Amino acid sequence: MFVRLYHRNENTPIPKSFESFIEAIGRWDGLYAELDGSFVWVWHENNQRYQLDGMVYDRGEFIEYIELKGTCSEAAWLQLCSTLLSPANTFVTEETATANRSISDTISDILRVHDLDSARWISPLDPTLFT
Repeated sequence: MFVRLYHRNENTPIPKSFESFIEAIGRWDGLYAELDGSFVWVWHENNQRYQLDGMVYDRGEFIEYIELKGTCSEAAWLQLCSTLLSPANTFVTEETATANRSISDTISDILRVHDLDSARWISPLDPTLFT
């Protein structure tokens, strides 16, 4: 995967501050974040190793987009997107299937993904994002 994650509405930033996003993800196991917005997240899930390299770009108070490269599970993607869309001090934990459905709807309503490998827009829940 090599993608950019944007707000669905063109020219609208993601309503999350750079600082609060970096602070929230900085608490995750296996994640190392720099103050310049770059981060690396390495984790194991179901006996498989994943790694996402990311860069957060801000515009004013909010995030313009996030560039991501690597491999990701669906659960980790939902965690990343949920944290991006959550209030500043909320830490994402495991949710029930009902809550996950609600999160999926919210992610689809607010975010969009530009797949840089194929130079096309895809759904933020496109199965090709998950390996």
